[in-house]
Amino acid sequence: MLHNKAINAHYDRQHKALVVEFADGSAGIWPVRLLEMVRYDGNDWVPIKATEAQLEAVELSGEHVYWDELGQDFRISDLKAGIYGREPWMARLQQQMTVAS
Repeated sequence: MLHNKAINAHYDRQHKALVVEFADGSAGIWPVRLLEMVRYDGNDWVPIKATEAQLEAVELSGEHVYWDELGQDFRISDLKAGIYGREPWMARLQQQMTVAS
């Protein structure tokens, strides 16, 4: 099986999306609103409200994209599989999609 290496990651301001480009010329695009960006405050998981400038600071490291300042890290394989956060987050997204259809 060919390993399609991620070679670049950036935030697309116009589409408010994370874009990951791969060695074969393909790309994955994920709206940032789908990504569970949270921090643990000692009691619970609290959503992070990131600015556009903070989102533009996305970095690529091996099989991960991350926002160092925000403390957020996502595995590219999870994104490709449609996994954007913890189970409760994914259940909430699924419920929203069901209501919208």
